[in-house]
Amino acid sequence: MSYRLLIVDDEEDIREGLAELVDWESLGFTVAARLVDGRDAISYMQSDRVDVILTDIKMTFVSGLELAKYVYDGGHDTKMILLSGYKEFEFAQQAVHYQVVHYLLKPTRLPELVRVFKEVKLQLDKEKNEKEQMLSIQSQNEEMLSLLRRQFFAELLAGTLKERQEIDRRLPFIDLPLDPDSSPCCSFCIQLPRSKELAPEHPEQANSQFFRLIAQIYEKEQNPVHTIPVSVEDDMIVLAAVDCRASHSPDWTLKEAVHLQFETVKGRIRAIWGIEARLTRLTLAPSIMTMIAKQAREDSRQPASSEGDTPDTLVIQKAKAYIQNMYDKDILLEDVAEHVYLSPVYFSRLFKKQTGRNFTEYLTEVRLMKAMEYLRQPQYKVYEIGAMIGYKSTKYFFKLFKQYAGCTPSEYRNKLHDASGR
Repeated sequence: MSYRLLIVDDEEDIREGLAELVDWESLGFTVAARLVDGRDAISYMQSDRVDVILTDIKMTFVSGLELAKYVYDGGHDTKMILLSGYKEFEFAQQAVHYQVVHYLLKPTRLPELVRVFKEVKLQLDKEKNEKEQMLSIQSQNEEMLSLLRRQFFAELLAGTLKERQEIDRRLPFIDLPLDPDSSPCCSFCIQLPRSKELAPEHPEQANSQFFRLIAQIYEKEQNPVHTIPVSVEDDMIVLAAVDCRASHSPDWTLKEAVHLQFETVKGRIRAIWGIEARLTRLTLAPSIMTMIAKQAREDSRQPASSEGDTPDTLVIQKAKAYIQNMYDKDILLEDVAEHVYLSPVYFSRLFKKQTGRNFTEYLTEVRLMKAMEYLRQPQYKVYEIGAMIGYKSTKYFFKLFKQYAGCTPSEYRNKLHDASGR
């Protein structure tokens, strides 16, 4: 990394000598400009980045100290190095006040100049690394905050987050000034028409691209209504919105804000992909707790699932569908949890509660049921079927099958053959 250096001195010999006699490149600097006066440097800084200024103190219009004051008052990151022909205490004192990093006396010896700029280079490198680390941490924090908000509202909409104590515990982590009892909220969908140009062979990839785009657009449209993209369902993006103002107006104002935000999103989608998005399924609620109560009433009217007394929530339905589609792959609990936007620990607990089985048990059952289907088809060899359902070890597949069915795969196929021959 080469840092940009301004050399400012009204004496041409000194100015040009400093620029030409020092091997700036080896020190990690590039002379961006050679200027006559401090006002030239100020003008230059208004349009170009400057990392270091090496300047004389006394100049005709704007002195080196005045230039240092400009840098200090403006909060610039530029390092100031002053040159002076005088050992005046007043100059040095002012230089310290303006956080000048070095004060060199004329005539300046080359070894001293090289030593000073090596120190400045180390200081700049350190600050650059610290800034990059800070930006990285900030980016990670923002990404985590976005994920926590998305997970919070995904669970609300799915009906898996409904206890007030748990909601209050998690609110500080999503950093939104909302009141569960009074902040108006809603859910809605953005429908995206498919076209042949938009990844027809990879709908999941297209959905992911759309989701990221919509999340980026809404990130810039978050005041005072916060809108959080939650999940992807077929050709629709599911979103939640909440009014975070201290005093809330009736629900129709949130509806109006959602429609206004959507017009911006719609315009940008049209500009980028040339398609017309639609806003659908807008459901308003006076508060989060009201929305939860409404969902609970709707769930109570749904028929129970065949696997138990409690119907599967949308999250569990989506998780099961993912497992049933991906059973032949090397999938982990973490993969399924990520697919439904939940933490692995929370998803594991929720899946067990909803289905009565843990993730591994359910995946094993799905695979072995599929194995039984393949065993009914004579074109498949018994030893091939294990790999077809996701097991690399034939021995392990045989062991699991016997535990589940009470016989080996070969015995199971023979029983099927005997039964059909009667």
